[in-house]
Amino acid sequence: MVKYDDLSKKEEGEQHGEGEEMASVHEKLISTVADCAPEQPRNKVTVVGVGQVGMACAFSILSGNYADELALVDVLEDKLEGEMMDLLHGSVFLKTRKIVANKDYSVTANSRIVVVTAGARQQEGESRLNLVQRNVNIFKHIIPQIVKYSPNCVIIVVSNPVDILTYITWKLSGLPKHRVIGSGCNLDSARFRYMMAEKLGIHASSFHGWILGEHGDSSVPVWSGANVAGVCLKSLNPNVGTDKDQENWKDVHKQVVDSAYKIIELKGYTNWAIGLSVADIIESLVKNLGRVHPVSTMVKNMYGINEEVFLSLPCVLNNCGVASVINVTLADDEVAKLRKSAETLWNIQKDLKDV
Repeated sequence: MVKYDDLSKKEEGEQHGEGEEMASVHEKLISTVADCAPEQPRNKVTVVGVGQVGMACAFSILSGNYADELALVDVLEDKLEGEMMDLLHGSVFLKTRKIVANKDYSVTANSRIVVVTAGARQQEGESRLNLVQRNVNIFKHIIPQIVKYSPNCVIIVVSNPVDILTYITWKLSGLPKHRVIGSGCNLDSARFRYMMAEKLGIHASSFHGWILGEHGDSSVPVWSGANVAGVCLKSLNPNVGTDKDQENWKDVHKQVVDSAYKIIELKGYTNWAIGLSVADIIESLVKNLGRVHPVSTMVKNMYGINEEVFLSLPCVLNNCGVASVINVTLADDEVAKLRKSAETLWNIQKDLKDV
């Protein structure tokens, strides 16, 4: 015989869904309107290397909202997972829905832009050629993997020496030259603009000046075009930037060249400014802005340079990469310095093996 209490419990259980599968919180909360498969990301960005520079690039990209998916790749699995988790925990403050990480390059598939920050550091007493050769061996693993999973991407090389490694990336990738870009002098020019503006008492964005050529000791400050509101400094002081200049403006370029060494001496590495610089380049690419950036590109047959080297020139960047190069009218001494930059790089490149 079924007691009244047992019957009441049975009815109560039926009312609460016992005896049949309970609906999940997700099912109770959300009613599906359309069963849409998620489409491929349109602005996926990959960062290869999660060291100080790589993570500064990643953070700047996320802060600027330049990617709808971010992928991180490195050989250090624990650090990779930790960096991904740390970023994901800030998802409430970001507008990038998906952040993934793995040492397997399949995670980079369908990237629109790939930023390469990985590479070997120069050891004490090591020649530049030996350092570059070690990086060639590293890039021989990285670059084919990038192209395998994202054959239509634009690659931005950040690793140093950036101009030579951009050349190596171009050779190893088989990509057209307009889709291989070195971060080059985008940062050098930013430093130049900041330091000049500080001396003039104005904001960095209101001083207009370019550093071209090699990202390094042989970079070329274009004093002939340095201006504020269209007023060329050369028109006010014909000796600006020369040894004859009593105001010693050329010392600013020396500070630009020395600044990375100084920062490394103080904190052990540089990262924030280069991260912001790379994000600035990416914005022009993903938004198809057509802005001009001093980035490293193939310069053969320009300014009397006959070899296949990558140097920074003012490049128009849009969604295809380097759309065009601005033909800057340089002073004779500036052209000579640009050629010297090219010669310095070629003397290293010509002895590289397996490129």
